[in-house]
Amino acid sequence: MQTGRFALELDNAGRPRALNLLDGTPLLRPRAPGNGFVLQSGDRKPKRVRLDRLVPQADGRLLATTQDGAQGVLLELKETAKYIAFRIVELRGIDTKAFGRLDFTLNAKPSVRVMELDYMTTVRNDEKGIGVSWPYLRHGGAENPYGGFALYLAEDPRDEDDTILRIWVNEGLPHPQVAGPWNLAAARGLIDEWQRKFADQSQFYLEAKNPEELYEGVTYAERAGVKDIYLFTNTWHADGGFWPRASLNWAVRKEVFPRGEADLRAFSDHLASKGMNLKIHWVSGGIAQHDPRYIVPKPDSRLATWVSGQLLDPVDAKGKTLRFKPGSDFDKSAIARGIPPFVRIGDELIRVGSFGGTDSDVWELRECKRAASGTRAQPHSTGAKVLGLVTPYNIVFTPDVNSTLLDEMAEGFAGLLNRCRIMNVEFDGYEVHGYAGGWGCEKFAAKIYAALDHTVVSNTSGGRPPRCWMEYRLNSSKDLMRGNKASTHGGYSAAVMLDSPTRPASRVSEAHFSMSKAVANDANRFSVTKPQPMFGVSPSTLKQHGRTDEIIDVVRSWKEVSRHLTAEQRRTMRAVFGPAERRLRDASQEPCSEIVWMLRDAPEAWHIVPVRVLTREKGDIKWHSWQEHGPIMPRQYIQAGQPLRLVNPHPAQTPRLIVQCLSAFDAQEPTTEVDPVALQGLQWVWDKAGANTAPNATPAATVCFRKAFDLPPAFRGGKARFIFAVDDQLELWVNGTHAGKGGTFSHITAWDITRLLKAGKNVIAVAATNFAGPAGLTGKIEIVPVRSSAEQREAEHVAAFEGKAGTDTFDVPIDASWRCVAVTLPDWEQAGFDDSGWSTAVGLVDVGGEPWGALGAGVIGSIPLQPVANDMQETGDMQFADTADGLQVTYDNASAERRTFEDALPFFPRRVDMSGHRGIGLEVTGDASGSLLVIRIPGRDYVVPIDFEGTRTIEIPKGEVSWADGRWGWRTATHHADYRRIGRVHVGFGVVPGNTRASVVVQSLRALREIPAQLQDPLIRIGEGTLRCKGAVESTEILEYIGGNNAQVYDRNWNLLRQLPVETTDFAMPSGEETVTVSGSEGSPAPWLDVQIMTDGTALVVPKPENPAPIPPRYSGLE
Repeated sequence: MQTGRFALELDNAGRPRALNLLDGTPLLRPRAPGNGFVLQSGDRKPKRVRLDRLVPQADGRLLATTQDGAQGVLLELKETAKYIAFRIVELRGIDTKAFGRLDFTLNAKPSVRVMELDYMTTVRNDEKGIGVSWPYLRHGGAENPYGGFALYLAEDPRDEDDTILRIWVNEGLPHPQVAGPWNLAAARGLIDEWQRKFADQSQFYLEAKNPEELYEGVTYAERAGVKDIYLFTNTWHADGGFWPRASLNWAVRKEVFPRGEADLRAFSDHLASKGMNLKIHWVSGGIAQHDPRYIVPKPDSRLATWVSGQLLDPVDAKGKTLRFKPGSDFDKSAIARGIPPFVRIGDELIRVGSFGGTDSDVWELRECKRAASGTRAQPHSTGAKVLGLVTPYNIVFTPDVNSTLLDEMAEGFAGLLNRCRIMNVEFDGYEVHGYAGGWGCEKFAAKIYAALDHTVVSNTSGGRPPRCWMEYRLNSSKDLMRGNKASTHGGYSAAVMLDSPTRPASRVSEAHFSMSKAVANDANRFSVTKPQPMFGVSPSTLKQHGRTDEIIDVVRSWKEVSRHLTAEQRRTMRAVFGPAERRLRDASQEPCSEIVWMLRDAPEAWHIVPVRVLTREKGDIKWHSWQEHGPIMPRQYIQAGQPLRLVNPHPAQTPRLIVQCLSAFDAQEPTTEVDPVALQGLQWVWDKAGANTAPNATPAATVCFRKAFDLPPAFRGGKARFIFAVDDQLELWVNGTHAGKGGTFSHITAWDITRLLKAGKNVIAVAATNFAGPAGLTGKIEIVPVRSSAEQREAEHVAAFEGKAGTDTFDVPIDASWRCVAVTLPDWEQAGFDDSGWSTAVGLVDVGGEPWGALGAGVIGSIPLQPVANDMQETGDMQFADTADGLQVTYDNASAERRTFEDALPFFPRRVDMSGHRGIGLEVTGDASGSLLVIRIPGRDYVVPIDFEGTRTIEIPKGEVSWADGRWGWRTATHHADYRRIGRVHVGFGVVPGNTRASVVVQSLRALREIPAQLQDPLIRIGEGTLRCKGAVESTEILEYIGGNNAQVYDRNWNLLRQLPVETTDFAMPSGEETVTVSGSEGSPAPWLDVQIMTDGTALVVPKPENPAPIPPRYSGLE
């Protein structure tokens, strides 16, 4: 076989014999030239059969068979000027169940390359040579090709690109539609257009609930200097969630796009007028369980199935148990990862609760939900055909990959992209079409690709584009996209998130960390996102976050400076990133760093400064990140006044600092139960619009409530508590001070707000958030005044006369007198805000009525959690015993290796609401074993290093503290949590060193009430130097000092509240280790603090150019 460049010879046994340039220069590796064609079984220990007899055919085709001719493949050959194409056109005598895969290997110099010609073939190119696999022989034939490849020689990257284009054009590979004939010139033009259009991959992930928010978000994206607006499915798709539920996979959300596709196209055109692209997230053609075309009322016959069999007994329309016999061709490997729950009999879908007898010939389908997915229940007779439907993630159905339904799904989505000028295909959930093998995914992608009438970028949940997307194969495109992080959402993204009970608000330094990684890796994707599902940032969030403008400037500035760095400067930046510190299997796999590069602007240059958030000598986390969380960074959690030894690797200097005042805790506070009778006689309320909808259809929204009331001048504090229930969660401000966030609809929550009330006018502000379904708020402020002895006697005398208790309370119920509005306005929570234009709350139902029913009791004070040994479940090799002092936990690690227990941690059942009680307290008697004791609630770890002997009182202010501990750290399992609904508490060793017996005693385990506190006149002491601020920092507030005569105080979302004057005396952080304390004139108990102290290293200097290029210089086109 010969091209215009090289000649290939195979010997009679099918092995490569020679591969030479036409001048005779050898390319083959003579000692191991390759195995030629080899059949392979799919067993764990695969059997191999060589096709070691090669028979040229009269028509130019090639037959490769076994020596006896019993098994073989017929190949069609095509010799061209630059490549040789091989295609299997026929299988002869091969039992594809026994031998489902064929391999071909040829070991040659790296310039010899191979490229697959279809979705049924996979290839390998590496230093040793090339490999071709046809792993899906059993699926080839009538509906699919068996597969083929092209062998070629790459003289240099540009030459290889030319060859790839010729293969693309001449071998009938899928391509987007073009005007005129499909030829080499058309292919070059398409590639040139694609590279010009997508040289800039910067994106703004936008969330919108209505058209106004949609267009408002564009203004932020323009300021960030990004190229693309990216809409996640909760913004653009009709069902408003991640997966489709009751709409076509490509249906458009009317709340955001009232005219459907027409408004989506109008938005795309609006972006195009600004030089921007529209991109959307998509979940790869899954079919909703209530899809109006393919499921309801009659399921489409072309849905993918995993089993076919028959019903063994008749069943009426109400039967819950069915007996079923799978067909003789059933392959049990189809259920190796679980059994999909949906079966189809006739036109009825049935959801099976559990399957019995799956190891026998007859199965029992139990706890069946009849008439599933909106179908109609029907009686079925013996022998009725039963089909098991492929149900990826038990959420969606999927088309049979060999049916016309696959074409319809591809054409449906491609049609949306064409009509609305959407510039990407995001195949998240790519695997939904892979039930018969990965070829199904690639086939689906190829059909969409061929149906497009314009160029788009693409990606999959596997972190790479589909193989058919030819634009990505070219070396010039690889150079264009170099440095980009493969991700269906995220990549190098600056996070904008508001504070929540489960994580603090985004910091500007986090944006620098993400953007500097993009620059260090020479990427072209600079993005803004919310780093957790559903990933879009709303204008509401952008307006509420006080540092949004700075974060946006960080993105724009890093994007600009990236164009001007030298290769050496990028190498210097990359050098600070080391491999992921994977002490735990579940930890982030991202590169980590001890510093964050921060960009600072100067008139004639940019300064890229290595900033160190100071840490202890050991035990602290480094900077790292994860796609669905964003950056994790060093921080110190200490109580006010607690000394801390920090290490500064940089020269002595005045440091910058950030101190967030958290809550205080009273470890001795008793537990007081609040009886649900406290809310008897009250009503659930909501705003008027929500009250006029059906309870289960109330839209997700936040409704702001306000109430002003007066306390008499003689009010001297007494005791005051806010007692409430909410569906789903609320946030409370008292006289403009943040007082808590949490709550639930199932039981009462009670918070002490005594310290925040005053004589005279008081204002309560509540932001109640409904996530979905019923929405409501109920409760009251209960005030028990403090009286002198004489006042108390008088009160008791009056009460006795009136037939009341002598310790009467002053209540402010949540009722129709409260004002409310379903929009968040600036400063609405402040006492001086004018709410006169707001409407009043509307009563829904009395407390105890449906849909909420009776409320459970709540508590004030600490919540006891201490278990006994008999409470512990799934203990494994850990031992638990009750002692006079508490619960003894023991584990004997006889291995020399360190043992970790990330998931298999013993637990005890306990239903508890820890909102407002995120801190935990306990006493631990340690053995100095070096182990880590872990107290875990779902999604959060509380870690106690056992580096001490004797008994210690331990207090941990919240579950997020463990993220900063380098001995344990952040785990992917902790990227989401809900303190309101705890069903179990885990106790055990997370880590035990090798050859170690660890044994500790745990007592008085409890969830601690968060007490609002303040840091009065903060004093930061470094060695003998001091920085003193005049004023107070309240709980949740953030103190920042960056130099000068003032420090800034921000709210928890980084909105500037006030400035505090500062006085410094020899305030500097010396090089090396020094003692740092942060204290104030606060009372007892002292608040916990989240502290970051930062110093600078030597900056990289990047001169500013006089005439910046309008197009990124990495784009050079094909010529």
